[in-house]
Amino acid sequence: DEIVLTGSDLTIEQIARVAWLNSTVQVSAAARERLHRSREIVDRLVAGETPVYGLNTNLGELKDHRIADSDQATFQRHILLSHASGVGEEHPPDVVRAMMLARLNGMARGASGVQPAVFDTILAMLCEGAHPVVPSRGSIGMSDLAPLAHLALALIGEGQVDFGGSRMSGLDGLAAAGIQPPRLAAKDGL
Repeated sequence: DEIVLTGSDLTIEQIARVAWLNSTVQVSAAARERLHRSREIVDRLVAGETPVYGLNTNLGELKDHRIADSDQATFQRHILLSHASGVGEEHPPDVVRAMMLARLNGMARGASGVQPAVFDTILAMLCEGAHPVVPSRGSIGMSDLAPLAHLALALIGEGQVDFGGSRMSGLDGLAAAGIQPPRLAAKDGL
């Protein structure tokens, strides 16, 4: 019943098995290699002199302002906090599990550029049953920004988590599940 993420062949049946039956999830060696290679590209671009929108520059009207390396973790955290604007009834855990799996599968394609530690933390949360609390309504431009921001808040110890039948802070939920939050770097919040 184990699902192996490759980034290219996840099926609706597999999503349902993870969402409803708590099937275990692993990642293929090829997908893990793509994660590492794409992160190397991000790291090279961030360190370069050429401005790259959202990687080493701010966003929107502030796009011409360079983000110092020492400010990247704070910048990425602020992106998540500013986009976590959802409201209304919360998605049930099975929907959140499906969201987490779909996001992991997208990352496994190797184009997101996130740190492997971010991927691994979301995977651990899914496998350990530490489910972020995600409101069902809200968007900033794109339909998935607010829900994914709420999902990622728990990843960094913010927001709330349902774990073991109890609701708790993101940080307490991660600790209860034995998961250490990653330190965000360039691109991780995006």
